[in-house]
Amino acid sequence: MIKRREVLTMIASLIAAPAFMGENDSKNKSVPSNNKLKNGVFTAALTPMGNNLNADYPQLINHMKWLLSRGNDGIGLLGSTGEANSFSVEERMNILEAVIDGGIPADKLIVGTGCSSITDTITLTRHAHSKKVAGKLVSPPFYYKGITDKGLETYFEKLLEHVGENDL
Repeated sequence: MIKRREVLTMIASLIAAPAFMGENDSKNKSVPSNNKLKNGVFTAALTPMGNNLNADYPQLINHMKWLLSRGNDGIGLLGSTGEANSFSVEERMNILEAVIDGGIPADKLIVGTGCSSITDTITLTRHAHSKKVAGKLVSPPFYYKGITDKGLETYFEKLLEHVGENDL
């Protein structure tokens, strides 16, 4: 049985480790050499909302351009700031498309795709992958308490199996 720490290490290696470790770091041997994430500072960007409770695309794009112009190497979109859970799957996909269409390079983005629903996570991860973003931030299902190591392992196995891409 794989231990929780091994699962989390595997997830970090597959999804986000290069953003935090140097390419020559001896601890970084499990990261594929074709990983798109670059070293540096990736800032979590809050998604501004309009009075209609929809994402304010122009304000978001301007803020992201400002962050990049100030030396940030990339941006975490719909991830750790928490508002992503307030958006539907369609809204999250539209936000990513608007940001890329607004001039933010996809290779500068780590996009949060994790949800409590595995089917929503699969849909968002496939979408982010199709847009060629640098990374996908997939948290384990956070709503359910007491998830076993096997449960975490199964969650990520199913995600990888159903997304169907070898270069996540």
